[in-house]
Amino acid sequence: MKQTLIAITFVAIFAAHAAMADVLTIPAGLERIDPRAFMNDTALDQVVFPEGLQSIGSQSFANSSVKTVYFADSLIDIAEDAFEGCNLDAFVNENTYAYEYCVRKGFGVFLKTNAQDYKGNLLIYTSLCSDLVEAEISAFNVMYPNIEVSVYIDGTHLLLEKIAGERAAPQAGVLWGGFADSIDKYKDCFQPYRPSNIDSIETEFYDPQYYWIGQSATPLVLLMNTNFINEEDIPATWSDLLDSVWKEKIIIKDPSETSAGFISLCTLLMCFGDKNDDYEEGWKCLEQIRSNFVICITSSNLLQKVNSGECPIGIITENDAMQFIKRYKASYLKTIYPKEGTSVIPECIAVVKDCPREDLAKLFEEFILSKEGQSILQENCNFRPIRKDIKPKDFLPLESISTISFDYDFVVNNETDIIEKWQDILIE
Repeated sequence: MKQTLIAITFVAIFAAHAAMADVLTIPAGLERIDPRAFMNDTALDQVVFPEGLQSIGSQSFANSSVKTVYFADSLIDIAEDAFEGCNLDAFVNENTYAYEYCVRKGFGVFLKTNAQDYKGNLLIYTSLCSDLVEAEISAFNVMYPNIEVSVYIDGTHLLLEKIAGERAAPQAGVLWGGFADSIDKYKDCFQPYRPSNIDSIETEFYDPQYYWIGQSATPLVLLMNTNFINEEDIPATWSDLLDSVWKEKIIIKDPSETSAGFISLCTLLMCFGDKNDDYEEGWKCLEQIRSNFVICITSSNLLQKVNSGECPIGIITENDAMQFIKRYKASYLKTIYPKEGTSVIPECIAVVKDCPREDLAKLFEEFILSKEGQSILQENCNFRPIRKDIKPKDFLPLESISTISFDYDFVVNNETDIIEKWQDILIE
């Protein structure tokens, strides 16, 4: 991220910013920001106000792309509409005009005096993509430059086993990534933490005791290659997949080896079956559909086979599908949200119990759930933001998707039986 230092006159400030810098540092000596000065500016990401600045005029940053603002203690007047249309994370000091203003406006509030004071090492275990990890940690270190962050990347199940094996002497502070059902089975390895911005998250997307908090909402979708399926033949429901015409044409991740595959299996079970009879009808449908399935281990393998047309239908998470479509401009791939409903499972973040630096672990969780952290999730890996106050880009609104009530208790309490029954079906 580049930073621009600019001259004292306001004209010079505006001219220098035209170079498209994403961090705007207002120089010392300026006492006010004129009305509408940076209105509708889409080049802004962060703004740093110097001590000595006293006022920010009407609509100065209205409808701009600014996400993070470092406010000066010297401010005595900020127009109510100065940041109209902006979702801000604000760095301020307590007992200042700026602090009261930011609290009143409902911005994400971080205490500026604490940012430089946080020092030390934080180890994060994650199963998320490296592009996202790098972007989030870079932004985190802009805010907290004295925290040294290390990352260990592996699959969710392996990370959970590693955390469980280290219970006597925890190494990591945070598990970042992984579906809620997986973390639920290892709750004794984590400690509850209620983040300050919890009210911006729907209750269905965090644990009632705060052992895990959703960082993104993850619908399960059907990914179709329209180069190999006629428009009129595209399945619209889960039940359409039962047709023998799709024999060995539907690819799914292995439920025995991957969290996403297990979620896919359980979603099908719940869509086809009923809780009152332990999803017996669901199991009958899975017996019928198994010959249509091709099993793989990785998302990349699934996407490659859908893209090539070898398996023109894939069952996959929304963010993996959207990321592939955007990266490769694959407009011939289409995501379908089945009409009977689909699962929307939170991808989570959790603080490890008795971790070495609990304060840094909680700070990182706060950042991931902040408006800036959520924006990075969406822009770098096409995750659907978990926060109610951030509008998803390029996604159908959740309220327009038919969803099911995912039976977490059944899944957590019966995982071994579910896997064994699935394996029995495969070898029949």
